[in-house]
Amino acid sequence: MSPNEARLEFGTDGVRGLANAGWLTPDNAARLGLAAGSLFREAAGISPDDPRPVVMIGRDSRPSGLMLENGLAAGLQSAGIDVIRLGLIPTPAVAALARTEKALAGAVISASHNPAADNGIKFFGGDGYKLTDEMEASIPARFHDETALHHARADGARVGIEQEFESPLDRYLALARLAFPDGINLHGQKLVIDAANGAASEAAPAIFRELDADVTCIACDHTSGRINEGCGSTQPEALVAAVREQRAAMGIAFDGDADRVLFVDETGSVLDGDELLAIAGVYLLEQNDLPNGLLVATVMSNVALDKLIESHGGQVIRTPVGDRHVIQAMRQKGAVLGGEQSGHLIFHRHATTGDGIVSALRILTILERLNVPLSQARRVLQKAPQVLRNLKISRKPLLEEVPGLAEVQRSVEAELADEGRVLIRYSGTSNQVRILLEGPDPTQLEAMAERLAQPFASLQPDPA
Repeated sequence: MSPNEARLEFGTDGVRGLANAGWLTPDNAARLGLAAGSLFREAAGISPDDPRPVVMIGRDSRPSGLMLENGLAAGLQSAGIDVIRLGLIPTPAVAALARTEKALAGAVISASHNPAADNGIKFFGGDGYKLTDEMEASIPARFHDETALHHARADGARVGIEQEFESPLDRYLALARLAFPDGINLHGQKLVIDAANGAASEAAPAIFRELDADVTCIACDHTSGRINEGCGSTQPEALVAAVREQRAAMGIAFDGDADRVLFVDETGSVLDGDELLAIAGVYLLEQNDLPNGLLVATVMSNVALDKLIESHGGQVIRTPVGDRHVIQAMRQKGAVLGGEQSGHLIFHRHATTGDGIVSALRILTILERLNVPLSQARRVLQKAPQVLRNLKISRKPLLEEVPGLAEVQRSVEAELADEGRVLIRYSGTSNQVRILLEGPDPTQLEAMAERLAQPFASLQPDPA
């Protein structure tokens, strides 16, 4: 795809799509590095005569990762920026190390929970947070501005170089370890870890073994090229089977870049992000340790979470989907706990973004202090019936332009009245539409979901 054919767009988590197609080619990665790098320099007030700043780059285990990393690094160096390659490392590690090492920014080559054929590029500021809406919007504008890119290029001795950085994974794990208090450990507790054959493949087993857990690994082969394939937080069936077979205390599943986490209890039942937020939220409220009683969740979270937190004297604040929106609201309101049903959890005292390993350590800490099995701890949340349909589509017209959708939605909402809700949205990371319903009758919700799916039939790709 030529830069003149269509405009580069950022979704809910950077640029994402099929690797080596569309915008995700090494030449476009270089162009993106030049555009983003020059904007980072300008925002920080760094002149061409100042010492060169540093941007850290990490990636997950996708086969296309190194190819795109090479392009992105070249573009950043062209902008007069030194690069530090962190290699295979969890996404939140890039955010943490960029902040602690005072880098100008962090960049990640990853498509998170998407299939191995996909990839993506996203950025963190030097403070470890995802970019503001304004900064993120300015990158595509610079990407398409030939004059600005021409002037952004450094020359001669101003061109960036590659810097050495020893043991990045060990440095990140030392930071993550702070989320688990001294004086307690996991005492030989049997854990099954599913790393999605991704960025947590080395990190997660290492830190749980350091805490004296008895760890069994599945999908911990980052060399397989099979990231997220039949494993990880989006496909936990193999983890469920392994927990039951091993008679483990619990299972912990990460996604490909380890910014999400889900748990499986000792009975083999999966806990989603809402249930983990409920366990943590109620515990912190009871400890008088949830500032202003605030918990931040997205519009996708189960309505029972609001009622539970309110019953304990707290309040749930809702945001649009995406952990970037969650953390923005947390910062604005002074909240320390937030997350998504999908498993992006943010313990803000310990992380600036969704961090699967840090979140797992915090949940394990709470379980140790409660001294109850996970199957008992989860009973705190009795979820309202909820149905979620994810439909693959070939394009994303405005929802109000989908023929027949408005009529069906009005009819469904009238039937649910005040006893439920309907939420329809496009995925920001893939060509899918998500249909969420809540209400008292699961059978009724399934039928309603089928009705709401019908208007999208013409948008679904051919089976071939």
